[in-house]
Amino acid sequence: MVLYALQLLPSIIWVRFPPVNDVLADQRVSRPLLEALEWTGGVTLVVALILLVRGDGLRGKPTLLKWAGLFLFAYYLSWVVYYAGVVEPWLLIVFMAGMPVLYFLFVARWLRNHLALIPLALFGLMHPTISVLNYL
Repeated sequence: MVLYALQLLPSIIWVRFPPVNDVLADQRVSRPLLEALEWTGGVTLVVALILLVRGDGLRGKPTLLKWAGLFLFAYYLSWVVYYAGVVEPWLLIVFMAGMPVLYFLFVARWLRNHLALIPLALFGLMHPTISVLNYL
């Protein structure tokens, strides 16, 4: 639960204190099917990470958690850059859409939660795709 909340923190701040130049607030085109697939993958991923816990309590290699931390740090840094006024497509696609996917990949692997990789694949495909379609 904490690992999910860490990734959610910038979004909570964004909702409460949006930046002046907030291109994320007004996506250009609605894509209901892709957005439904993204939402389904994301929600299922979070449920899998929270509820599907290994009974033996074993975790993966610490290196996996370090990689997750690196991608989370890059995600946080992308929000700082976004709040500073940089709204370039590369930032929105690679860092703001891509880093959460990589973060969750390494969290799921560290938790040895292989079932979470299935909805992650759906979320990981849809989240950056929607950003590409909206910002390129």
